[in-house]
Amino acid sequence: MQTLVEFIRAHSIRGACVCGECCDSQTNTPKPILSPQHTADLVVFPVILNQDTPPSPEAFIKLIRANQHGIGLDLDLFDGRLHDYFSIGAWLGDQALALRLMGMGALLNIWTLITPFTEFAELAHNKEAAINLATSGFLFIQTRRPPSANPERESDTLII
Repeated sequence: MQTLVEFIRAHSIRGACVCGECCDSQTNTPKPILSPQHTADLVVFPVILNQDTPPSPEAFIKLIRANQHGIGLDLDLFDGRLHDYFSIGAWLGDQALALRLMGMGALLNIWTLITPFTEFAELAHNKEAAINLATSGFLFIQTRRPPSANPERESDTLII
């Protein structure tokens, strides 16, 4: 798990806290340019990919698959189910790191990021309500696993 955690920290940058509730929020956190091509909006803070050390989607997928046995629970992010940041945080041992993983995967087109903003257009003008939903657990990812009769021989190709 440590290798996956190091990968996430090396290849993603957490933007400034928006909700004000993050226990590790800092005023000197970088504020990325909010662009859908470069930024994943996780409602409570944005995530960008570290352009100095661009991540390999293939390496990221392999690390995730190699670490299904997590700190607080076992988790298969490629099982086609919705996964919220609470369960991903329990798996990694850190909810802020879970949000960074979720943002990285979305930016690398590995999964779909589901947030209050993606599901409720009217929340674009009500950031407080969006933050309340997000901090209550309404932040998910979803992948689709390619069909395979033998998961051990399954390729790392994802159907997005």
